[in-house]
Amino acid sequence: MDVMDATLKKTIGYFSGFLGSVTKTAGGNSNSTVTKLEKELVLQAKSTADLAVKEMQSLVRAGHPALKLAGLSGAAAVILGAYGAHDNVSKRKMTRHARNSTAGSVYTYHEKKRDAQQSGYGSHSQRFSKDSIKEFDCCSLTLQPCRNPVVSSDGYLYDKEAILEYYINKKKEIARQLKEYEKQNKRDENEKNELKAAAHRSQVEKFIATEKGESLPSDAKPSTSTGTLSNMADGKAKELPSFWVPAMTPDSKRVILPKPDTTIYCPVSGKVLKMKDLIDVKFTLAPNDEPGKSIISRQVRYMCPVTRDILGNSVPCVILKPTGDVVTTECYEKLIKKDMLHPLTGVKLKESDVIPVELDSRASMSNSKQLKPVLI
Repeated sequence: MDVMDATLKKTIGYFSGFLGSVTKTAGGNSNSTVTKLEKELVLQAKSTADLAVKEMQSLVRAGHPALKLAGLSGAAAVILGAYGAHDNVSKRKMTRHARNSTAGSVYTYHEKKRDAQQSGYGSHSQRFSKDSIKEFDCCSLTLQPCRNPVVSSDGYLYDKEAILEYYINKKKEIARQLKEYEKQNKRDENEKNELKAAAHRSQVEKFIATEKGESLPSDAKPSTSTGTLSNMADGKAKELPSFWVPAMTPDSKRVILPKPDTTIYCPVSGKVLKMKDLIDVKFTLAPNDEPGKSIISRQVRYMCPVTRDILGNSVPCVILKPTGDVVTTECYEKLIKKDMLHPLTGVKLKESDVIPVELDSRASMSNSKQLKPVLI
């Protein structure tokens, strides 16, 4: 107990000096606290407080009753908290290696990731939700389930009404562009004829003037020795040098229309689209487990007529051209491809009679890449 009392007296002496420096520093500011001045205060009294804190920690753990009698329990807690906060601040200081983390000769993976995220450059990957993916039986134009489905030779599914409307609108647009192009050609031809007529009249007038013996004005300009450098000569005095005046603004140039392309292209693939190449598609309805529910609102709508497998976005399928039946790719590879006979009608099939259906597989953005510059 005598050792504890001696240690406590020494500790009280250390803390008295430390609290004196704290009071002296914080006395000028009534709003300041030990927490705000922790770094400055601890640095000032660090030489006297290091040993005191260690001994005070041991006394606090031992629960010495003299701490409460001396009234130093609150002060000890504040000082210990300030000292611990100072230690945390010191640990968070950036070391020499951390300050030079980007001074290496190698462009690390972490730096590439960080720069790509901050600058917006580089390849980006994102997974789309289910709502953003087109269903396999939906029209590529309206994105709604097809009522009368047809497929192009490239495997893109359309609603017959939507693709017909698109085809007719394109025809009308091409006809309008052709009419404007013909007007432009006719206008250009009239201007050329007028220029030819004006040139012919000029030649006739010159010939008549020559026959009458009249002198014609010379178009030759004076040489540099006899000419003048004045900006007021040759009628230049009436010209406005102010280019910003509305009257001096240049006129808009005439737009030359190119000859329109009369070919109609597929709105998705960009290849030539012909109405005779569109094939009617016949889906096989799946068993209805929910009577009274419309086919559009059903989760499971169609199935393979051969294997009875349910069709969906993750099931590759093909269309048999002679009848328009939709079967799975697995069924075609394992059952149909060997003999090339239609499984429902027995008709002989060719390779061109099998059309793979293009599915919307944007879940991994593999079909909708947006290329951006990549940091190397």
